[in-house]
Amino acid sequence: LFGNIPTTLGNLATMQQMWLHGNRLSGNIPSELASLSKLKKLQLEHNSLTGPMPWQICQTKFSTAIMTVLGSDCDGADPKVDCPSGPGQCCTCCGTDCSDNKQLQDGGEQVTGVKRDEPGTRHLESRRNDARHQRHLARREKLLRRLEDPEQQKAAAENKKKRLAFVKSQRALHQN
Repeated sequence: LFGNIPTTLGNLATMQQMWLHGNRLSGNIPSELASLSKLKKLQLEHNSLTGPMPWQICQTKFSTAIMTVLGSDCDGADPKVDCPSGPGQCCTCCGTDCSDNKQLQDGGEQVTGVKRDEPGTRHLESRRNDARHQRHLARREKLLRRLEDPEQQKAAAENKKKRLAFVKSQRALHQN
């Protein structure tokens, strides 16, 4: 994905998880995302987004207490996104903290999904997540290259029509 985050995403009232990390998104984070009152996870890190985290999103996070993960590129000496992070702050994780540790908040304590009493486990889990992330990026690049080819676009559109026709025929069979 590339370009600005569409403000119309704020209309998806039942959205519970939005994983937009690792794309080529740019511009500001739209304040319309604050209207997603059922949102539990919003991950925006590893993009080219800039500016402050909209205060409306932070306010929604604190007032509903439903959102447990809010990640952005707010790390480093010169963060691209201005979002205070840590316990009691707006962002729960920044940049590599989000993707390496897959931080979740459980009650106020941050948990990585790794048992803390197993030595070396955290390092292995982090390495496994890095490899998974690299495979994910490679698949996305392959898909983007494929979608840029007009022949592939035409074939994809035809496949979609065939799939829709098949689904309709299956529904008709089951209704009779």
